[in-house]
Amino acid sequence: MIIYEQISGSVTFRNRTAVLLSDSNVISASVKRQACSGDKFDTGGVYAAQLTLKCAVPGTNSFILRGAKISLSSKYGSENAFSPVGTFWITDAKKIAGDIYQITALDAVCWLDSSSFAASYEDASGQSRIFDSVAKYMESQGEGTSLENWCFDLTAIVNSLLERMTGQSNVLTWLAYNGSVNGVYTNEYALGSGNALTFFLSTEAGSGDSDCPRDLFRHLAKLAGGFIFVNESGYLTLGQFSMPEFGTAQIDDSCIQQDSCEIADYKLQTVVITAQSDIGNGIYNSASSTVINDYSVLTPIRFQLDSNPFLDGFAAAYCRGDGQQIYENLGVIIDGVWNFAHRFRYAGNVQDVIQTAEIRPFSCIAHSEQRFHLGQKIGITYQGIYHESTITSVTWNFRGGWQLSCAGADTRSMADALRASRTDKTLSETRTRYRKYVDAVHGHGITDNTVMTQAEYDALESPDANTLYLIL
Repeated sequence: MIIYEQISGSVTFRNRTAVLLSDSNVISASVKRQACSGDKFDTGGVYAAQLTLKCAVPGTNSFILRGAKISLSSKYGSENAFSPVGTFWITDAKKIAGDIYQITALDAVCWLDSSSFAASYEDASGQSRIFDSVAKYMESQGEGTSLENWCFDLTAIVNSLLERMTGQSNVLTWLAYNGSVNGVYTNEYALGSGNALTFFLSTEAGSGDSDCPRDLFRHLAKLAGGFIFVNESGYLTLGQFSMPEFGTAQIDDSCIQQDSCEIADYKLQTVVITAQSDIGNGIYNSASSTVINDYSVLTPIRFQLDSNPFLDGFAAAYCRGDGQQIYENLGVIIDGVWNFAHRFRYAGNVQDVIQTAEIRPFSCIAHSEQRFHLGQKIGITYQGIYHESTITSVTWNFRGGWQLSCAGADTRSMADALRASRTDKTLSETRTRYRKYVDAVHGHGITDNTVMTQAEYDALESPDANTLYLIL
């Protein structure tokens, strides 16, 4: 299949001058977007899209190019107008020869790593203090709202920070989730009751105490059962897997590049979901599980919600009763994740079926004049067999087709069990040790802790029996 494609765009420098991009000076271009990390399917992804561009940019150098903004659009022969590919900021520009540069750029998600937040306040004694993290500042506002409104508020904070640090205003714009088309997102409502869920932020148990806004967005995306990304038009927004907004892409042998397609013989099936909060020493934790009837076509997947400041805030407000004691445990959160995590069925209540998401791992290269989207449902007819899945990684290549894939390792195999990442094992052990430490502290009546040097400790006349002293 012959695909005709044009490209258009611009490179805008910090002094607001610009150089136009077109077929005449762009040699190659590609943009990769992903919702999951590597081959592991999971919720809570917040990944920057990466642009790789080789082009001629006259009258500049590598130092001036770094930090410049790139806007790109493309148009297929069957299209009447250009469609946006994305907006990016250059992180690296290597000069190849003459005016030709090899450019790497990231979209606006990269700005979420900004970690220079600082705001002052007065403590109970009237002393001036500085918030040491975005989370502590947001917690101090005492706000309780929906997961998406938290995203909106956090976006505003990042914009304020970026304007002070870079001079650029409104770099990020939050695009509201389109509920009229997609139905509600995970944990927007308590299923079956129609009540909107409100979340508070709590760093009481030590979770989420980060000065990097992206970490908080990850926690929000995890509870929302999806991912947060910047779409092709440059808006930061919430995505769900197989959300109806994008429709269902269809590809077959006629547009699939030869020897590029692999499709798993299994789909992913949720078997365990846990929600764990250290508020109340874990007494509000909840879990739900099921069994797989046919392991020949299904492989198990587990979702674990823990060390999440918004989950802790919910537990403190509505389970412990700091606000109003409504729930005995975190089962209502489990209900939301169970029904949305990877089979997107319900909108508001368990009777309202809007779409079923199939998570079948696959990868292929498609040459087609249709545009594919992150999180889009896809139908694949390959060698006479029809499969459905969801796109968790998509790479657009200028005049080179689309690389599409869905993450999901086969956890039925012994080799995969032995290959469990060191990171996962370390996190699990750290959490276990921390919880045992908390149990020990409460068991001995210790109500406070402090850090000091050995000399400072030796100088104490009478150490407090109810305080744990951590000696540096």
